Amino acid sequence: RGTAFDRIVVEMSGVAEPKNIRREFQEAVRGGHPLFEETELSTMITVVDSPHFFDLYSARNDVADREELLGGDDRLVERYDDMKSVEVERKVVDLLVEQVECADKIVLNKTDRVDDTQRGRLGEILGALNPTASLFHCEFGKVPLEQVFGKESSTVAAADDDEDIRRAVRLAQEREGAHGHAHAHEHEAHGHEQGHGHEHGHAHATTAAEKYGISTFVYSRRKPFHPQKLQELIRYLPVKGAHRENWVDHAAADAWSLHKLVEGKEADAKEGNEMKTLHSVIRSKGFVWLPSNNASAMYWSHAGAHFVLHPLGQWWAAAPKTSWPNEGREEDEEVQKIMGEFALEGEWGDRRQELVFIGIDMNREAIEALLDDALLTDGQMAEFEAWVKENQVADPVRVVADTAHPSRRRLEERQPILEAPN
Repeated sequence: RGTAFDRIVVEMSGVAEPKNIRREFQEAVRGGHPLFEETELSTMITVVDSPHFFDLYSARNDVADREELLGGDDRLVERYDDMKSVEVERKVVDLLVEQVECADKIVLNKTDRVDDTQRGRLGEILGALNPTASLFHCEFGKVPLEQVFGKESSTVAAADDDEDIRRAVRLAQEREGAHGHAHAHEHEAHGHEQGHGHEHGHAHATTAAEKYGISTFVYSRRKPFHPQKLQELIRYLPVKGAHRENWVDHAAADAWSLHKLVEGKEADAKEGNEMKTLHSVIRSKGFVWLPSNNASAMYWSHAGAHFVLHPLGQWWAAAPKTSWPNEGREEDEEVQKIMGEFALEGEWGDRRQELVFIGIDMNREAIEALLDDALLTDGQMAEFEAWVKENQVADPVRVVADTAHPSRRRLEERQPILEAPN
């Protein structure tokens, strides 16, 4: 009492789920909890066990199977499960990637126990998984507190799950653009006359893709996946149970590991073996559109040998204006972001496929071809569109171009329809 604190540090266990923690803080703020009249969640920090990261990322077991994560006592597994504070049946890699992605600062501890090459690969992989986080290499957890507990505002603490995906897409697109810009400079520099000396240096800067083969791209399409074809596609991922008896030469999921991939031992993934094309992907996530669930966006999340596809919530096009942030007021920044995701042509609104892929030596063209083959054909799309018009009510809102200001968009409410047409 009566003591002023600069920082209150809340240390969580190794099985802490940062998104749930963030959500609880945000709900407390919205509920007017008096504690947050003087405090705020400002920084989220994740400590990475550098020498064991690749092994944990390649793990196929549950949190409950890792004694070192739960304190080495079986009773703790039951306790965590009873308290519902930790999803003990959650895959280790799924939890690991959440802890990395939901962080403002990432501390790479025990870097004295890895060599320079592994340190470099680890840093680049973490940078690809979370491009906005600051990375700190250290030994015995010794880091400059003034840097880790900086005063800059957090982008992660204020976000939600939906914004996490949109931010990942935006950052991946920026990363793609920056990589293309760097190559443009490189080709321009090599076009100079000899004797220039290239003293500016940027033409020969080594990118992560060039040095370690790590790259990122966004797959975007305005057409739904065929549910059965998508199910077949998912089996190409190196996830648990990803096998079929008639795939005689298909590599079992158990053979995949991040160690093999970074060391170039998953060569078939980049040499035209279609069954292992997706084995070069270490992380993918984003929005999925299925015709069988037209009103709701699906969340695709793949990390290592783990995959899940589950409902995320309504597409904004299917949500009434009153359910939008700030009731859909167009001057609201969040509303403007959402309107930017709408297609101005057609009647599908913000429905889309939008997936971020992060991997090592990925064959983007081959991966996109697999994904494109899983989309509805033009004929199936026409049938689906006709079925929707016949059996479903129109979306309550649409986004159109502002005729007075072509660069702007407007949110329009449709007249309510009480029942679907016969």
